[in-house]
Amino acid sequence: SLTRDRRYGELARYDQLKHQIKSGDAFAGFNEGEISFAPTFKHVPGEGVDAGDLQDPATVAGGRPYEKKKMRVPSWCDRVLWRSWPGKADGLRLLKYASAPALASSDHTPVSALFELDIEVPMMSEGQHGGRLLGHVTIELSELSASGLRPADKNGLADPYVEVYSDFSSESAKTHAQLKTLSPKWSDKISLRVPHFHSWVQVCALPP
Repeated sequence: SLTRDRRYGELARYDQLKHQIKSGDAFAGFNEGEISFAPTFKHVPGEGVDAGDLQDPATVAGGRPYEKKKMRVPSWCDRVLWRSWPGKADGLRLLKYASAPALASSDHTPVSALFELDIEVPMMSEGQHGGRLLGHVTIELSELSASGLRPADKNGLADPYVEVYSDFSSESAKTHAQLKTLSPKWSDKISLRVPHFHSWVQVCALPP
């Protein structure tokens, strides 16, 4: 099959979502990278890259076997779509689009995308300290919510929270934990200070 032979590009030509985006009937204006990984659904939960016999027709390259009983057609049900601010598309570049078949707790295989983004250097006006660079930008996140979380406690619930880092070497900002729920909503507003040298790529000349 196209899946077992890793002919994902050929298989993706028949993908429903891509046709809907192209026709403008769904997610008009959004983009997606080239799919170079196996369909991400419906797998056997708990069986990852080291599980299954690769000669088995129910197993694809990457090692995750598909569920057989319900006879679901393997599908790309996990996607990353994006669109740019008008006029800024050239400053947003997709670097990597991949699945993570080692994460096998679900019947879905998660996917991720890595981007490079040009951000204009945040400058003070000439009247403020001679047009120097700002020391940081502040990102604020609010009205956060989640649904369909997996239970983490014996009572079948969880105590979820959100933690965000500006990079892996800096301190984090975190909400309080929502107790005993799988569909949390946070009233917290997270404010995260991001140093300017981590938040921009574009080189800007300082004023004379």
